[in-house]
Order: sequence, then structure tokens, then C-alpha cells
Amino acid sequence: MKNLLIFILLFSNSFANNQIAVLKTKIIKDIANILIKKKIIKVYVSDPDFYDIFHINKHIVKADGPTQANLILTNNSLKYAKLKNKPCIISNNYQDYKNHTSIDIGAFFWQKGRPNIILNEKMLKQKHITLPKQYDQYAE
Repeated sequence: MKNLLIFILLFSNSFANNQIAVLKTKIIKDIANILIKKKIIKVYVSDPDFYDIFHINKHIVKADGPTQANLILTNNSLKYAKLKNKPCIISNNYQDYKNHTSIDIGAFFWQKGRPNIILNEKMLKQKHITLPKQYDQYAE
């Protein structure tokens, strides 16, 4: 009985983690499709919490470095501010995003167990990107 309970707990935890990874990947894929008009999106990730996105969707591939990326997910945006061919930078930390709105095109972070998305209107205009109507609520 004790082994069964342990198995159920481990399985449910694994299932929940997989569901979070699937949701995270879907959100990143949807945002990337708006920002980057390519079928295959090269993403550079500096946070290990986002490595799982590469195993779920075949249209999101891991970039070897930030200079090869179309999209950068980071909690330290300033580190990538001086890249020549500026990819879209999305912060996964709200405070980092707030401190670097001149760099970040948006933010995607978890708060109270829920995903939060912010898209930077100023940067969207700078890059000549028009949001679909269903994403207007995320723009600021």
C-alpha cells in the first residue's frame, strides 16, 4: 500500500510538471509566431527552467548561442542589449522586464502558479509588429 501511494504521488507530480511544460511551450510558440515570421524558431535560453520547451515542439529549436537566435528567453536582458542583429528578447523575470523595457519585447513569467505575459507596445511598434486582437490584453 505504501509503495502504491508513493507511485501515485510521483506519477501525479510528473504529470503536473509535464502539463506545465506543455503550457509553457504553447505560450512561447504562440508569442514567437507573432514576433517571428518563420516556421522554425531558434530560441536561446539562459534559464534551465525553460530547457523542456525543446522536447515538446519540433518548431522550437535550441540556438547554439544568442547571436544565432531569433528569440532569447532570459532573466538578464542587459546581457544581450548590445547584440548586432537584435533578436526578440523576452524576460522571464518581471523586475528584469520593468528595468529593461527599452530592450525587452515582452515578459513571460510565473506568478502565484500562473503564467503571466506582457508585450511591450513600444518595442512592437519599433519592430513593426502588429498584434492579433486576442493578444491586445497583454500589451502595455
